[in-house]
Amino acid sequence: MKSFHIWDFPPDIYILLKNETKYKLFKYLYSEFGSRKSLARFLDLDPSTLREYHIGFSDKDGKKWVQYLPIKFFKMIKPYLTNQLVKEIEQSVLAYRPRAGTPIENPILPIKESPALYGIVGHILGDGSATKRKVPYYANTCEELRKEFIRDLQVFGKVKISNRTLTVPIITFPKAITKVLAHCLEVSLDTKENLPRNIFAASKNCKAALLRALFDDEGTCSANLAIKMNGEQLIRNIRMLTESLDITCGKITIVPNQSGIRGYSFRILNKDFEKFANLIGFSHPKKAENLKAAIRRRYRTQRCREPKEIESLVLNFLEQNQKARTIVLANLLDLTLGHMLVHLKRMQKEGKIKNSTEENKYFIWHTH
Repeated sequence: MKSFHIWDFPPDIYILLKNETKYKLFKYLYSEFGSRKSLARFLDLDPSTLREYHIGFSDKDGKKWVQYLPIKFFKMIKPYLTNQLVKEIEQSVLAYRPRAGTPIENPILPIKESPALYGIVGHILGDGSATKRKVPYYANTCEELRKEFIRDLQVFGKVKISNRTLTVPIITFPKAITKVLAHCLEVSLDTKENLPRNIFAASKNCKAALLRALFDDEGTCSANLAIKMNGEQLIRNIRMLTESLDITCGKITIVPNQSGIRGYSFRILNKDFEKFANLIGFSHPKKAENLKAAIRRRYRTQRCREPKEIESLVLNFLEQNQKARTIVLANLLDLTLGHMLVHLKRMQKEGKIKNSTEENKYFIWHTH
């Protein structure tokens, strides 16, 4: 698996070093270049700026501000450093951040390619946001997915997050993460046009983690096991990555939303539901349960039931549980969504059950 060192970071990231290592570094550089002025000339910096880099703070408005060192500085001096000093510098990083913003403290370096890393990317491409001018966030109503996202963030080190609720619960996190991910993995997280270039050469576990995050956020498992995204090239990438795991996908279709905006979708063929479950699966508990039920239906021995038997089972369940979605009843009776709806609409017409759309525009069935 690949590793990403601080030298691989984008130029707009700034590093805070331990004082001991920083003083050792500058002593070495002054000796190597002859003087502070010569080093400043090489770096195209004002000597006063270089002094601030050295002492670790700057004076502005009568206040002392901690001085982080730009990645550009490290990239310029690296060819002149010993291998031992290069290693020592990375081991001495206390924190990193953009020019301003929340730092990643006690960072884990180098950053290693891992399923957690690609899981973060998948969630940002799904229900996340990483626009240039705003703090990045991940939004999802599913508590399990939010907790998983927070756990995955810890591969970077001590990551400060904030939980908020707008129309849905969101997790905000440091912009340094999206900047590093976008640069090192060569992926546009703001426009969401493509998957990371490296993912197609990554391990099966990394591929699966990225796909699981995307299917958890943007996938569905009811009438079909499918995923829908707004970007055509992105959905083509997702389909290609899914098929690289030897999972058969249907053709990409255009699916406009209620506003007429084009979306692009493909489904997983029924014969590969088990393979999808074993290799990718869902972390979303409801989608995971729907997939298990769909697999069970493929192996059911009893494919036909009397309408009266189905009716009795539905009424008993609704009396005990007060209400249920169509998919819950279909899973309970090992019926397809379409077959279940036929029986429910008949029972509704006969006045035995009613429905409403009280939860997220889903049909909710109840007896009274």
